[in-house]
Amino acid sequence: MSQPKLTYCRIYGYACKFNYIDSSGDSIIPGAFAKSLAARPPGEVRMLYQHDPARPVGVWTSMVEDAYGLRAEGFLLTDARDGYDASVLIEGGAVTGLSIGYYPVTAYKREDGVRVLTEIDLREISAVTFAMQDPAFVRVTHEKRDDCPLLYTASEMRGYQNSVCREPARIVPFFEEKDEIDG
Repeated sequence: MSQPKLTYCRIYGYACKFNYIDSSGDSIIPGAFAKSLAARPPGEVRMLYQHDPARPVGVWTSMVEDAYGLRAEGFLLTDARDGYDASVLIEGGAVTGLSIGYYPVTAYKREDGVRVLTEIDLREISAVTFAMQDPAFVRVTHEKRDDCPLLYTASEMRGYQNSVCREPARIVPFFEEKDEIDG
């Protein structure tokens, strides 16, 4: 008996902007995710909807720290109700943010009261309506990649995660306009 094919919608975005003070008074420095990313491949960092552990919506395939922040790419499983709903809401612009779920490993408090996170144990990245960081965003992409077919069987998806996720994937263009980074 063959396995059913799974359909998905590819997403990408920034889960964190470095050195940005979020709405709770935290700031994350470059390199804060390095140990966590080295220890846990992207497919083991959960993709949730609104930080709800009962609502996993997809799988992350790439996470990279760059000069801007933590960028992520993955796919929403649109055969699942929450994955489909999230894809429609993201593409329609109703859900625009990414937000991280983590354990702070090391941090210090600045004189102005800002908590600076220097090492983070990243556990999940959620698509959210209201992100703690305004610059953290998510988008849907319709670009097709040769190494990322539109349909997977469950075993093919596990194989893709295990073989590709430890290496950064080729990232689609994150910004169509430079102002989106600078703004």
